[in-house]
Amino acid sequence: MGDGSQGDCNRLVVLCGTSASCLEETVVDGEAIGTITMPVLSYGSIRSDTMAASRKGVSKVYRGMYSDIVICMETCPSQEQAVAWTECVMGFFKPSSVVVVGSTPGYQFKGEIDGSNGELLCSVRSSACVESADAPELPLGNVLGGIEAALMLHCELQNIPAQGIIVIEIAQCPKYDLLCELGGALMSVLGQKSILGREAKAVIKKSAARKYASSADLSVYT
Repeated sequence: MGDGSQGDCNRLVVLCGTSASCLEETVVDGEAIGTITMPVLSYGSIRSDTMAASRKGVSKVYRGMYSDIVICMETCPSQEQAVAWTECVMGFFKPSSVVVVGSTPGYQFKGEIDGSNGELLCSVRSSACVESADAPELPLGNVLGGIEAALMLHCELQNIPAQGIIVIEIAQCPKYDLLCELGGALMSVLGQKSILGREAKAVIKKSAARKYASSADLSVYT
């Protein structure tokens, strides 16, 4: 953890994974103010520090336009690293509330998926949170994993208000309209207009085209 401002944070926004990171430029204020390197885990002679040494394995820390701090990670910590990452970050920033934007694989989703009705987004919240995101609740029987689960569980156990907006990923490259819908849901949670303007949509489209540059489905952004 480097150069970020330690101390009590009013609201922390965490963008988890490639889809969520496409929203980065719509909610951050200026250049990154710090970085977070993933923890290194050792199992005998085996070290899981490959991603920590990778540039993509470093989370960026920003001051937010509508929150105190925004953390953006294009590559999320592994399941084994997620709890340690969460405890480190939450202990450092000590947020009063948390917003998590992430994803879950479509093959793990239990329920009907109908993208035409905007049901590729779901929301979760901790018991301490009284507000609801602008997305249907994640149906019973579904369980989050990875960093999204670690963050939400930490907030539940520590009685911290937390909201999660989750993309059900059914394709390698999410559609542009879905990313804009995700951005609108995030803005709503942050107390802004849920309908994105033309400029914000253009920023998301440009970011998605850059992040999914190697995808065979890149044509959806061109």
